[in-house]
Amino acid sequence: MFGRRLLRNLDFRLLGLALALAVVGIIVLTSATEGLPAGRLYHLRRQLLAFALGIVAMVVMLAIDYRDFDRMAKPIYWAQLCLLLAVLVVGRTAQGATRWLELGRIPLPQPSEIARLAVIIGLASHLSRRDEPVRGWLDMARGFGLVLPPALLILIQPNLGTALIFFVFGAGMLYVAGVPGRRLLALALAGLVLLTAGLYLHLHHGSWVPLYPHQVNRLTSFVRPDVDPLNTGYQLIQSKIAVGSGRFWGRGLLDGTQNTLRFIPEKHTDFIFSVIGEELGFAGSALVVLAFVLLPWGGLSIARRARDRFGSLLVVGIVIMWAGQAFVNLGMTLGIMPITGLPLPFISYGSSALIVNFAALGLVLNVGMRRKSILF
Repeated sequence: MFGRRLLRNLDFRLLGLALALAVVGIIVLTSATEGLPAGRLYHLRRQLLAFALGIVAMVVMLAIDYRDFDRMAKPIYWAQLCLLLAVLVVGRTAQGATRWLELGRIPLPQPSEIARLAVIIGLASHLSRRDEPVRGWLDMARGFGLVLPPALLILIQPNLGTALIFFVFGAGMLYVAGVPGRRLLALALAGLVLLTAGLYLHLHHGSWVPLYPHQVNRLTSFVRPDVDPLNTGYQLIQSKIAVGSGRFWGRGLLDGTQNTLRFIPEKHTDFIFSVIGEELGFAGSALVVLAFVLLPWGGLSIARRARDRFGSLLVVGIVIMWAGQAFVNLGMTLGIMPITGLPLPFISYGSSALIVNFAALGLVLNVGMRRKSILF
């Protein structure tokens, strides 16, 4: 547990930022769920429950010394792999994706969300056990070897966006552990070249790619959404219209036409920032973006002051996960990134994501709270 002496080291500014983002999400959700079949109250209740459970998860993570997770890293890693395998065997399918497990009729947290945090713990433990920096190609391969299995299992569900985030925080953690940036950049460029070549051969010669048709459309439509404005380019076009129509101060909650007339698909999940842009304007959007800059910045400050290598790598992995997910979500909303189906951390509707993000926040605050020995 923790007492007053440990609470002195708690980063209340970081906690306040995360809580503010979650509150903004709940407020915007009251507008973004307008007109949805399940009704506004249904979504609001579920998000408020997830918020409460997230706070509980954060407190639990604070109460356990983060170094205990280093000792439990292997069981945690293998447990999340078993959950991901179970999804493919007995998981519930909705909207063409198999991502959920149920206990009877009770839905369980989405395993892919749990896997993100579990893999960060496992990779941080693996990298922290070396006394010297991780530099060689073999060391890098071993690190990505921990990332690849869960990422592939999530890609099969299919969930391209979440699978890609695994490689983002994996690369960030390897860089901090000592892998030269030029090697990671070379690997990223090689992956980009392979993806581009694969898409070209698929589109022009019918070659096979390990992606579903809708994923291929999402990757290609952001370049020219106007080619098919009523189908593959529809989401992006409507999102940009919504953000642009908000101007500086926004139209006000429940007054955005793109939102209330339901022109924006997935407006309460992947495209909730479009609703923020339309109804809160540039001013509200800028504050949200600023919060997503300050949140990782505060986390990296904790990582620099961590008492050990495991704590530092753990925090780095979590903040890169948040920053990467926020960057991709904002980018796809504004048309500078392909649509990959990633929600906005702490803001988008989604019980599993919100609970896991608060659990991750608890780990970050935990490392900061125990950054030095308490002698009196």
